[in-house]
Amino acid sequence: MARIIEVRGRRVWDSRGRPTVEAEVIVGRGTTPLASGRAIAPAGASTGSGEAKSVDVPRAVQNINTRIRDALRALSVSDQAALDRRLIELDGTADKSRLGANAIVAVSLACAHAAAAAAKMPLWRHLAGERRVALPVPQIQIFGGGAHARGRVDVQDYMVICIGAGSFAEALEWTAQVGILAPDDLVHAARLSPDSAAVVVERKEADARVFVYFGPRMDAPPADPYEATLLYDEPGVRSYVFAQRGHAMAHFLRATHGLGAALSLLSRRAPELRHIRRWTQALFAEPAVGRSTRLLAGWFATSGAGFLFVPSESDQPFAYCEVAIEG
Repeated sequence: MARIIEVRGRRVWDSRGRPTVEAEVIVGRGTTPLASGRAIAPAGASTGSGEAKSVDVPRAVQNINTRIRDALRALSVSDQAALDRRLIELDGTADKSRLGANAIVAVSLACAHAAAAAAKMPLWRHLAGERRVALPVPQIQIFGGGAHARGRVDVQDYMVICIGAGSFAEALEWTAQVGILAPDDLVHAARLSPDSAAVVVERKEADARVFVYFGPRMDAPPADPYEATLLYDEPGVRSYVFAQRGHAMAHFLRATHGLGAALSLLSRRAPELRHIRRWTQALFAEPAVGRSTRLLAGWFATSGAGFLFVPSESDQPFAYCEVAIEG
């Protein structure tokens, strides 16, 4: 039976670049390590009034490396319920404010990972035991409210749950049919990378047309474009409504570092900064009659820039626009 030999806490940074707590639990027989488990305390952008209290990260790390480590040493890692009871008793408060919920949760999760590793089985099988289990149906958020929407919508999460799907893959396919883009939205620019996505679409509202940006938020100035109206706000993602196409495209390039890359190149050749407007006029200006405005790809270099547009009709050719610097 594997027992806890050591418990360690450390500060790490989460996906939003904020400090949080990581716990590592080492288990073995006697003083011989056999396995280990690590886990990070999750944290959300909003908290409810009844949620357990976290403490500041340095204090939580200290609690793990002292009081929690001393309390869990030599205990069996296979009894998760007993370990959790010991942590709760050690804290002794209703809201976990003495040791910190972030410290307690990180250690509890690390114990579960260490127990699974010691048993040489995946975590889900270790937790399920002999019970039959099935892959859960994905629950995917398509719109956020509450604190993220700045009071515009009371409900925190609007989620798609495909309970009638026959498989996980089918549930994802069904979910893909429901999204924030309307069927008649016209895509003007889009970018997909391994860690983010951004798009600008043209949308009809009443008798006018607007241009909607969906994509990464810019936490460094300029965070909010003055010429736009905030549509909704999520952790890492924002949506704005622009009255003019040029303003929407300018924000798209700022947020996706398209124009930023050009400025970085030109920072070494200051006289050529005057050409920025010429380079991007193919995006900012209204297109010529008959030419599509759906951007497929673009490039920037110190010698010029080029843009490839998808045709609006299937029988039309792709349109390529290029702006070069003379001399």
